[in-house]
Amino acid sequence: MKIAIIFTLILLTISCTQKPDLEKEKQNLINTDKEFSDYAQENGVGNAFVLYADSNAIMLPNGGQPIKGISSVEEAFKEYKSLLQWEPEFADVSASGDLGYTWGRYVTMSRAEDGEYKRTYGKYTSIWKKQKDGTWKWVLDTGNSNPATDKQLAADRVKFDPSRDAEQNIADAIAEASKTGKKILLDVGGEWCIWCHKMDLFIKRHEALDKAINDKFVVVKVNYSKENKNEEVLSRYPEVTGYPHLFVLDSNGDFLHSQNTAELEKNKAYDLDKFLEFVNKF
Repeated sequence: MKIAIIFTLILLTISCTQKPDLEKEKQNLINTDKEFSDYAQENGVGNAFVLYADSNAIMLPNGGQPIKGISSVEEAFKEYKSLLQWEPEFADVSASGDLGYTWGRYVTMSRAEDGEYKRTYGKYTSIWKKQKDGTWKWVLDTGNSNPATDKQLAADRVKFDPSRDAEQNIADAIAEASKTGKKILLDVGGEWCIWCHKMDLFIKRHEALDKAINDKFVVVKVNYSKENKNEEVLSRYPEVTGYPHLFVLDSNGDFLHSQNTAELEKNKAYDLDKFLEFVNKF
């Protein structure tokens, strides 16, 4: 009997001192943070931050005072109208398995006065506490803005689409240009074209160039690929000898200029001064 009791105590001691599976908990934490973001998209950012908050949660907003407690978190999000999504890039968990953190990148989309959504990018850190039921809740959340990464810019870029009706897209652009007084910029290329991707990223990386293009032009991407060469549409303009290629039209859709983008390059990359000179001509 004594041997049985001793054996039982030994088993209990082993089970009580058994170390948590930290790699499993790290993955659980990553999954929780992803579910947190998904819930925000489906049910609202404020609802998500309240649902996933520990009772002692504290937020340290960029440029603002600390927000302490669930009720204060709920109050802070009452007037929040921006879209917010994030993606964790890393998680770690304490040796005890009851505290951890994630960090990742976020993007907010806020509607500007002109009705368009403006994107703001940043990184965040969340500290998490494991609850008695085994779930994770955030206890501290903070973040700040930064320029977009190439990955984020690539995800946001408008893609060339073989199924898109180029004829209708140009007609829509003419209707918009006639109202705004802008000219039309046809961007001819395809997803197969590496320089098309490079040009999109180059424009997005340079805020002054991106703004100048959007201020002056209604931009239309015209697909050229084996799936759809858009031959009928492109036959109206001068021959294209390389991709990407740019055509400038006036607000009525009449042809003004054909731009070989190789002329906008310098040292195997696009050149900001050359690009701005081209854009500012119009």
